[in-house]
Amino acid sequence: MGDNVAWTAGSGTTIATDEINGVHFQKVFAMAGNTAIAIAGLTVTGNGELALPSSPLADRKRVILQNRSTIHPLYLGPTGVTYSTGLEILPGAIATLELGPAVTLYGLSEAGGTCNVRVFEIS
Repeated sequence: MGDNVAWTAGSGTTIATDEINGVHFQKVFAMAGNTAIAIAGLTVTGNGELALPSSPLADRKRVILQNRSTIHPLYLGPTGVTYSTGLEILPGAIATLELGPAVTLYGLSEAGGTCNVRVFEIS
């Protein structure tokens, strides 16, 4: 059960913050997804980027991607992702990203390569 905390600026209870460029932001713990999940298996090649997934889960909070290739890395990024600009996910590795449904994530394998990718979304 949560506690209510009375707070008056300049006195009273200390509130945890992060300071960014001289401005304090109160630390907030986001609740984990509790609405729906979706999973898709996709084949990503080096012939062009592919949206991961093609249609995001409504109210998505988190995406977990698994590169099931045993040989080829997977590269993640925005549209136009390349081998040199993408986030490299090694064969067998998993990436967890906090992404809302408005963000389209793209994947690309290396030239001549193919990656079987599992995309697990949580809303």
